[in-house]
Amino acid sequence: EISTIIRSYADRDSHHMIDLENFTSSLPLAAYLFRYHSTDLFHPNTHAYQHWAQLWVDKIGPVIGAPTVDVADVAPYQPWA
Repeated sequence: EISTIIRSYADRDSHHMIDLENFTSSLPLAAYLFRYHSTDLFHPNTHAYQHWAQLWVDKIGPVIGAPTVDVADVAPYQPWA
């Protein structure tokens, strides 16, 4: 399994891993497909990216000395606004 191989290299080289697989595999199929995917049922949607961002902040933030952030409180990026 590719995740196991990637994890072994990350551990070997002291890199940090964000466990997106655990998040997606913990969801019921309907929630996974219809709550966290765009209309093409392949790409993540805003809800999924927000959850991924929170996982990243929670894991990497302490490593780099960043403050604790709830990404739901951050204004969405809107370059067209």
